[in-house]
Amino acid sequence: LRKKREQELKEYGVEIDEDYVEDLITNGGYTHQDIQHIKNKAKEGNTLARQILENFDTTHSGSGYNGYSMSNNAIEAYNNGLMPLNKWGKQEADELSDLLGVKVGIAQLKRFLKEYGERGYHHTSRFYNKYHYRAC
Repeated sequence: LRKKREQELKEYGVEIDEDYVEDLITNGGYTHQDIQHIKNKAKEGNTLARQILENFDTTHSGSGYNGYSMSNNAIEAYNNGLMPLNKWGKQEADELSDLLGVKVGIAQLKRFLKEYGERGYHHTSRFYNKYHYRAC
């Protein structure tokens, strides 16, 4: 198992959660060919492909804040590729374009994320503002 993880890190830049990949295939509507395409893009350095293979969903590890800016759960979400809709921009649109092989503009990306990408919410600021986090 350790050797497999080391190989995955070397080859794809991430450890691939096979249970999550199986869930992508059975419940996410991906095919084995789609998953292989995502793996190939991860090899080429596509950040979004790597994040898809790692599993976007974040656990709620507990409460707590990092100063007055963000909850610890929000920081974990950012580390896993989740962000509020207003943080997604050209770089992420370009990565999705590279992943899909078709040009995706920022407006298209944001419409897609608004419709399909919500992965819960996290609190920010000392006023406990609620921000919905999204992922492809």
